[in-house]
Amino acid sequence: MGREHLPIIILSNWRGFSGGLRDLFEGVLQAGSGIVEGLRKYPAPVFVYIPRGAELRGGAWVVLDKQINEHGNVQMFMDPSARGGILEPEGTAEIRFKKAAIREWMERDGADEKDYPKYRAGALQFCDSHDRAEALLAQQVIDGVVDLADARDFFTKKLEELLG
Repeated sequence: MGREHLPIIILSNWRGFSGGLRDLFEGVLQAGSGIVEGLRKYPAPVFVYIPRGAELRGGAWVVLDKQINEHGNVQMFMDPSARGGILEPEGTAEIRFKKAAIREWMERDGADEKDYPKYRAGALQFCDSHDRAEALLAQQVIDGVVDLADARDFFTKKLEELLG
């Protein structure tokens, strides 16, 4: 793989895989492993772009993570409306904001039990805010935020810079 040293652009909109027995028997894990192995050693630039309204989640995020390449050749970009992360916001909220923690939060605020759905929604919104392009850029998880309308020009310029 990579004998011609051609750059790769990956448009991603994958929810990932569970890593369970079903994925094992259906060959999903083997396919993901093959992609990881190929990207890990790929000598040319690899651009991962998560377009408008798309998501990159779970095992798919792990497979395409920009740190996977031993040469540092993977760069990740996403549209402002895209989302990304290992867990969905609901999964993160289940771990980070257990019922007892939300009730404690409500108690501090003097909220009534009927307000629980509002607090739960707030927890989900908080978790979703960490999956947005601006937050991921601030954490240096991605390399840039590129609106879909500008993506063609952006990647054309990137390729021209790299290929001379």
